[in-house]
Amino acid sequence: MNTKTLRFSNSRSTPLQLFLEPWAEELSLESKSTIAIVQEQTAEDGRLEIEMIDEGVVVYGNVNCKLRIMRDDKLIWESYDAPAPS
Repeated sequence: MNTKTLRFSNSRSTPLQLFLEPWAEELSLESKSTIAIVQEQTAEDGRLEIEMIDEGVVVYGNVNCKLRIMRDDKLIWESYDAPAPS
């Protein structure tokens, strides 16, 4: 299993929306908070992509990955047990 972790901080004074694709899930990231985005997959070539949009931040997971969002070492979101829909 190949695991990658990306730390992301919202240093703004207002909450930031985090959109998780292709799961069509949405989380709110509080002001001045940091999360860890943990990606697990069997393929070595999978990438985690981040896009800034007017409404917030979009995180694109590889279709064969499993994502976990952690805050203060606590799980706040986890992708479905099955691979994400393609």
